[in-house]
Amino acid sequence: MQATLALANLDPQLILSSGLRRADQTAAIASERFTTTPSLLPTADPADLWTELRSTNLDRVLLVGHEPHLGHFISLLLGAPISVDFKKGAILRIDARKELPGTLRWMLTPRLAL
Repeated sequence: MQATLALANLDPQLILSSGLRRADQTAAIASERFTTTPSLLPTADPADLWTELRSTNLDRVLLVGHEPHLGHFISLLLGAPISVDFKKGAILRIDARKELPGTLRWMLTPRLAL
């Protein structure tokens, strides 16, 4: 994953994980330093995650979570009732500052990330 992040020119200022085992294992691959948040738990409200992200005042945050929560969060960020086939290990970039909707820049599936 570190090579994929480097290829995508990503340098996250913060990595957030749900705190569940598989998400934490994935976050640890990206970096040994990550923070857990209940806002990424599968049962959490995507709006709570958006509120938390806005409060950080950071530009580059990597989220490691679960479906369908991440799909709902993507829909919230893009301001559209869309369905995203977000596979395990996929990486997605959405530019969103303090206002929504954000802009989908790209999505990299695990198969393409090899």
